[in-house]
Amino acid sequence: TPPPQPVPRRTSTLELVYRNRIKNASLSVVVDGRQVYAGHVTRSPGLYNKTIGKNLWASVDLTPGEHVVDVRVTGETGKLDLVRQVTATFEDGRTRRLRITVTRFKNLKLSWKESPSG
Repeated sequence: TPPPQPVPRRTSTLELVYRNRIKNASLSVVVDGRQVYAGHVTRSPGLYNKTIGKNLWASVDLTPGEHVVDVRVTGETGKLDLVRQVTATFEDGRTRRLRITVTRFKNLKLSWKESPSG
């Protein structure tokens, strides 16, 4: 019998940084058709949280290569449903940071930022 095929190691990392102005929202991240993150995020109460602040920091291990990342943000009331897609190449042993921002005008922006960890 032939030896089993090696399973690709997950040696690249996708870091997610979510920032918003919405009090309560749900965030879903799908990579290559597979959901890698889903959760409820809230904005901390307080006077100074009217500005954009970090509401979530998470990381996902990926195999090296090109990946399609779909991001969806939905508001608690169901009146907000924002979807964006981005494609990126992940190098072996490297980390890429995706900043997900919901603006005060209810737009969803995705941008790649340098990650100090890779």
